Amino acid sequence: MTTSHIGQEQSRSRRTDAAAADAAAGGSGRLGRIVAKVQKVAAAVSAEVVQSMTSFLLQIIAVRELSAAGLGVFALLYSCVILSTAVTTGMVGDSLTVLDRHDASVRGGLQAVALTIAVVGGTVACVLSGATGLISWDLAPLFGLAATIFVLEELIRRMLMASLRFWFVVAVDTTCLVVTAFWLGLFKVLDGQLVMRDLLSSLVVAQLCGLLVGVVLLPRAERWWATMRASRWREVVRYGRWRAAQQAVRPAMMAAVRTIVIVAVGTTLFGELEAARVFAAPAMLIVNGVGSFLFASYAARRRSTLRELIPLADRGTGMLVGLSLVLGAVSVALLPAVGDVITNGKFELDPIAVFGWSVYAAASAVLMPYGSLAAVRGRHAAMMGLRVVEAIVSLTSLFLLLRALHVDVSYVPYALALGSLAMGVVARQMILVPTAREEERAAARRERRRNARRAQGAVRSAAPGGPRSTAD
Repeated sequence: MTTSHIGQEQSRSRRTDAAAADAAAGGSGRLGRIVAKVQKVAAAVSAEVVQSMTSFLLQIIAVRELSAAGLGVFALLYSCVILSTAVTTGMVGDSLTVLDRHDASVRGGLQAVALTIAVVGGTVACVLSGATGLISWDLAPLFGLAATIFVLEELIRRMLMASLRFWFVVAVDTTCLVVTAFWLGLFKVLDGQLVMRDLLSSLVVAQLCGLLVGVVLLPRAERWWATMRASRWREVVRYGRWRAAQQAVRPAMMAAVRTIVIVAVGTTLFGELEAARVFAAPAMLIVNGVGSFLFASYAARRRSTLRELIPLADRGTGMLVGLSLVLGAVSVALLPAVGDVITNGKFELDPIAVFGWSVYAAASAVLMPYGSLAAVRGRHAAMMGLRVVEAIVSLTSLFLLLRALHVDVSYVPYALALGSLAMGVVARQMILVPTAREEERAAARRERRRNARRAQGAVRSAAPGGPRSTAD
């Protein structure tokens, strides 16, 4: 073999080794991206799990210490806190994810809107809870303070989510859980019996501790306070109003559902239905956790076309629906063994209601990924309309179920699932698919204009008196 042949063989060998190394690196890179995505999803779900465990703990204690009727009152109060948090999430949380929060004027606007929602929400919570007689006037200010701090703590959580630091969100929520357990355990030991004041004060203390921990865990680039003078709060409101309204529809609907059920069957039966929802909570919290991750991930993929993202939403929907139903079946199977742990033997949980809440979670999973994707692509008004229609369908079904058909209260979750399921299909087929076609047509028009400009430039260059070549 000649020297030239040897050199060619060595060159081919080097190219083969390089190609193999590139392929291995590409495979390793893909695996790394998959692992990173799984870790982020796990962190997002874990954050919702831990946060919901705090809610679960509070409601379990309400069942065991305050009875089913006491759980009904506490659930209605807590739903008002969730409603104000949902408004904050849509108006400020989603805005800081999409808008440039590092711009001083935008950040000032975010701060102004967040503080306004927190103060107004706390004031309204205080006045309404006392005026309606749900709690006594001496407890109403404590509930208002809890609502205010809850909103501010949720804002810090959303800032961590916007930075994709989901494990730090888990740390914040774990702090709230530990402080809640310690606070309630302390008063249980000291007084022997927990009352509504203890539950409300635990909300204040736990959320305040979570708020402080969240501020410490924020990235250094996020820990600064912008002046609110000449802030662009109108831009924040303009973007966030549809998301806030959209996010608030479901909590407002659930508050209306609780009110309707209490009026129809009383606080005791409603408390038993609420206890079944608590028992089936894992399905719902997984849906919420993945939904938070999906919104942040869609916002981070602004350069991807909607046609590319719809299949991702389809897969997310299928996964969430299947998981919700499986968890519902597991919950029903575990009911005989652990049901009395939830109720302290005071009443029995209905398996129909337990599985019904998992069906409701599955129906919500049909709508959530498509709603998040549509919101990121600017279709806030359309999604707001769908949310309103969803609420109308669900509440109408509930009214017919309880008043016209006189069906047992255990079937309430199935009636609520109808609206979510129908609107999920509508969101995909009547909002996302047409929007994807519009994006493709707009991209084609831009490409035709670029080609036309290039063709015109080529004609001018070739025409007599056009630009001279470098050879001349």
